[in-house]
Amino acid sequence: MKTCPKCQTTFDLDAKYCPKDGERLIRTQDDYIGKVFMEQFEIREITGRGSMGTVYKARQSGVGRDVAVKVLNRSLRQEPLLVQRFNREARAAAQLSHPNIIVVYLVGETHDGVPLLAMEFINGLSLATVCEAEWPFPPERTIAITRQIACALTEAHSHGIV
Repeated sequence: MKTCPKCQTTFDLDAKYCPKDGERLIRTQDDYIGKVFMEQFEIREITGRGSMGTVYKARQSGVGRDVAVKVLNRSLRQEPLLVQRFNREARAAAQLSHPNIIVVYLVGETHDGVPLLAMEFINGLSLATVCEAEWPFPPERTIAITRQIACALTEAHSHGIV
């Protein structure tokens, strides 16, 4: 696995430069790749990194499906309020059911006590990536995307999530 030092996007080992910003990729090692969490989630690759955690593509052995597993960054697990927030938001998201909201399958912990969230894996580009590549959108597409976001937010609001 290689990572762009600027945008933190990950790529296969054969990639040399980030297509987004031209930065030379650096080889990264991740302790979780190849591990199995909760006796069912085999961690295969990193699909994204954020300020609170890393998202991995994993295989759920019991049902034979690909899932996304978000793991709280190790540095944050020492902050009880952040761990509580991560768990609270994960449980709240698990209550939602809407076509424009990811399905949360499980909230739990890694073998070493780090909070995790197992959810639906959707293969594709993020909205941010699509916007970077295709902006400006035609008005019809902007309206369609905005409508989907508004419907998802309405579902979240109906469950007390602001």
